[in-house]
Amino acid sequence: MRTRMRNATTEEERARIRAEEHALIRERAAAQGITMPETPPAQGQGLGLGQGPGASGAGAGSGAGPGAAGGMGQGQGRMNKR
Repeated sequence: MRTRMRNATTEEERARIRAEEHALIRERAAAQGITMPETPPAQGQGLGLGQGPGASGAGAGSGAGPGAAGGMGQGQGRMNKR
């Protein structure tokens, strides 16, 4: 779906793709006994191609934040004990 949405050239084509995907999702949900709304949710901006969650606020741009410390444990590589 992402590729189809990126390749769509008009907003009308994107709306048609969203409607088709929503119909497929509704079919799968119905097969599992789940009821879904007839229309897809309102279109939002999503994350797009920006920096993503956690890009602003404390530590932004400084390398601090999730994953910056390398995690817990022995670290990377193998230590030779003497």
